This record gives sequence, C-alpha cells and structure tokens, in this order.
Amino acid sequence: MLLMLVFLLNGKMLLAQSTNENTEPDSLISEGSGLKAMETDNESYISGAISKGGSVLTVYMENKGMFTPHENNCGNDAFVPIFNGANIGFCIEKNEREARTWSVAEQTCLSSGKRLPEVNEWQAACKIASSLGLLKMTETLEWGSNFPRSYYDDDDSKIIVYIPILGSGGCNKIGMGNLATSDNVQSVANYRCVH
Repeated sequence: MLLMLVFLLNGKMLLAQSTNENTEPDSLISEGSGLKAMETDNESYISGAISKGGSVLTVYMENKGMFTPHENNCGNDAFVPIFNGANIGFCIEKNEREARTWSVAEQTCLSSGKRLPEVNEWQAACKIASSLGLLKMTETLEWGSNFPRSYYDDDDSKIIVYIPILGSGGCNKIGMGNLATSDNVQSVANYRCVH
C-alpha cells in the first residue's frame, strides 16, 4: 500500500509518499471507528510528519507562547522536563479526559488556557508516566497534536484529514484519528491538555 501525505508548509501544498512499511497503517483498531494504528520506533517518521499547516487557533497558541517550554508551574498537573536534568519543560494533566472529537478536545483545552500535546510531548510524558503519576497513558487512544494532516487513500479513493492518536498498547503506538473524510466520518478519542 502506498501512503500519501498532503500538508501545507509556508503556504505551499506539498505531497509526500512512502512505501516504508513502518509508516503505513497496518490494522484497524475497531471496525467502523475510523481509527487506524501502527507500531513504530522510527523517530524520524514522527518528527518528519509534523507540519505547521495550522489554523487561526494554532497561530493564536504560538503568539501566546503556548509551545514555549517553561519552569515548573504545574500545580496539580505533572511537570515533564524537555530533557533529563532540565529545569524547563511543560505540564500535562495526570488523568485523561473522556473521549471526544478532536475539535471538542482542542476547544476544551483552549478554554482553560491549555492545548493538546504534540506527539513528542505525549511520548516523553508516557515514557516516565509512572514516576509522574500519569494514569492510563497506554490503555486507551488519546489525541496528540494541534496540527491536522491529510492524505489521499488510494484504496478508497478519498482524502482523509486526520490527527495523530497515541497510546493503546505502548508509548510508541501512533495512528490516525479522522477529523474529516469525504464520507463524513469523525473519530473520538480520549485526551489530556498541556500547558
């Protein structure tokens, strides 16, 4: 199967394709859920797949410094340093929130001055979850990004706009939750907010 990714970079639409089996969705999580997942340890795939094709909301988040690491001001949330021994990082909620569509999850986080975690942030927190008191990080699927991506599905001849989903089996489990498809399918997943 050929995986096609379409994304925006500096206002230009780019098309990427891969036949690398590590980057292709290999199994359906549950029939009809619209969630596909793949196992990967390939950090270059994860970081290379992220694009800054955001929206007015992501520009707002960037302007508010919501993606900037900071000192530990987490209160009841867990502090995740950006690397071992660092005194700056980000805060993540210890408990996941009830499953919602990505749009509802994003709006809920923003309404409390927070945002959804990016893939690398979620993975960093997951890897030290037990020491931080983070619950259920690998038991269910969670939304993991503020930047929608899209690809063309050759098998079904349709464009799918998706958001990465993480967890449900391990810290390196990554997949796709549908934000929109040509047949109007939206996924739901649990989530937690970061600041």
